[in-house]
Amino acid sequence: KAVVSTQSGHYGRGPRPPSLLKEDDFKEIRRNMKSYTRDFEIKDKISQSKASKELVEKRRTVYDEFMSYRRKKEKELEVLKLQYIELREEVVEEEYVEETIEFFMKEEVESVSKE
Repeated sequence: KAVVSTQSGHYGRGPRPPSLLKEDDFKEIRRNMKSYTRDFEIKDKISQSKASKELVEKRRTVYDEFMSYRRKKEKELEVLKLQYIELREEVVEEEYVEETIEFFMKEEVESVSKE
């Protein structure tokens, strides 16, 4: 009869096999754990920096592509502005005619007396 326990350590497992390391090996590992940790952290930092370098390079590529696209569009906009200014100058010269209008007004002076 199989019994399923709710404890995670007892779920479908048998006994643990004996370790292949001797007690002296365990002591040596515990003694050198700080140096092992330091070495692994250095290797992790190197792999992370390599990944971050790849990410930075990818971002740089995307940025350069965007900037080249932007410069291209700015040049096109400048050409359009110049064309617009040329068209506008032609319209301005034809549209406006200078006129002078004079009005003559009659001036009357009335004296007011105090009573």
